[in-house]
Amino acid sequence: MKLMNIADEGAQYKWQLYDLYDKAFPEQEKKPLQVMEQLAADGKMEMLALVDEDEFAGLAINLIDEEQNRALLDYYAIAPEKRNGGYGSKGLEVLLERFKNYKYIFDDTKSNFSTSNLWKDIELFLADESNLRDIDVLFDIPYEYLSYLIKDNKLVDLTNKIDKSTLDNTYYPIIDISKKAGGGNIYFLSPTYSTQFIAIDKEFMQLNNSLFVTWNDIYERVEEEEEGSSIISYGPGGIMGISTDLEILLMSMSPDFIENGDIYGDKELVGELKKLISLYKNYGYKKNYSEELEGISNLNRNERALLKVIYPPQLEDLSIEKNAYYNILPLPVFEGFEDIVNIRLGMSYSVLESSKKQEASLKILSYIMSKEFSEKIISQELYFPNGEFASYIDDDIKELYNQRYNLSNTDFIYAGNSGALNKNQFTQNEYRAFHTVNGEILPLIIDNKINIDDGIEEIKSEFKKVVKILETENKN
Repeated sequence: MKLMNIADEGAQYKWQLYDLYDKAFPEQEKKPLQVMEQLAADGKMEMLALVDEDEFAGLAINLIDEEQNRALLDYYAIAPEKRNGGYGSKGLEVLLERFKNYKYIFDDTKSNFSTSNLWKDIELFLADESNLRDIDVLFDIPYEYLSYLIKDNKLVDLTNKIDKSTLDNTYYPIIDISKKAGGGNIYFLSPTYSTQFIAIDKEFMQLNNSLFVTWNDIYERVEEEEEGSSIISYGPGGIMGISTDLEILLMSMSPDFIENGDIYGDKELVGELKKLISLYKNYGYKKNYSEELEGISNLNRNERALLKVIYPPQLEDLSIEKNAYYNILPLPVFEGFEDIVNIRLGMSYSVLESSKKQEASLKILSYIMSKEFSEKIISQELYFPNGEFASYIDDDIKELYNQRYNLSNTDFIYAGNSGALNKNQFTQNEYRAFHTVNGEILPLIIDNKINIDDGIEEIKSEFKKVVKILETENKN
């Protein structure tokens, strides 16, 4: 077993690593690939392929802090076909050897080992640990894992514990998500969040004064274009990333992707899914990863995407003269779901009711939700990945973002009055099956090898088969 850096000698395993990363971890835990690639370019992350006799066996993604001589195992996963073969322990052995001169830290909530439902196990683990250990604060734990603690009244209701002016200046979708998860009460807050945007060529689509466009607006506009035009991109992965891209775009509906073991049973969800697939099938910018990234910034109008979903690190690519060609807006909204944004909370912070240091814990929360803390994030005085936005909002904060990205207006960063709640309905096996099947069949639909209706039905059928196979593997 050896470790190979995909940015160097392990480049041939890059797409296998990306594919495993996409399928092995739930959306709430994943960082955007663009953010991770920037971290790697800055020397702050290593994305390592586990390789055994020239075969890809898994991934190990590490955050690196050279100044403090520390490394964090941020994500660890073994390829499905290599599980139950001792590869997990072998991989850890070579990691410990590689980082023997570092203080090496394991984040075991992101380690994908053989368990039938890792995510539910993490929820139960957190609930149990809060009873057994003297814990004051839960920090940087996705809110989706807090349901048992909320249900059992183990977390402090923050509604009246935080200064009103701080809450009034907190980006409201964050508060809205917390209230939805907490039955109307606030049990967690986050000083940062991330999201995606859409860049629309100014000549391609004239906009009114609204900060949002709807998908229906886009469908109507593209009907004027010739089919086969490569003008729309859902993300930098092209066809390879279409499964994840569609999941992200549909999240603003807070959809029921799965009910009673069946996927795509919600007619409204399936209706919007089919429209998005058809749009990409007829007008998608289907070039490979590097070409598609080039396509957003290329100033030659005939060689770039005219409507493109972008991630925060790409805002810098659209600054100065390049921004003259694009309007940057929040992701388009669906009819009936206007003003709802899909955001990922960066670092959820909760206080345990059993805490012996509640007052100090709440003071820390007040500080990380403050304007002073937010200014340090934006100025990069405190290091945060380029993709995390400060939750505190006022005119001064907006102006700091205008200056940072060299844009005339960054209102799109703080758009929306409601946040989409991730219902976290999948088990781990179901989520792996969901992206495995979508990843195999959606490209066939886009390549006209199967029609959309038949393709959706095949996805639903194959999903159940793959789940059964994965469950059998776990038992063995």
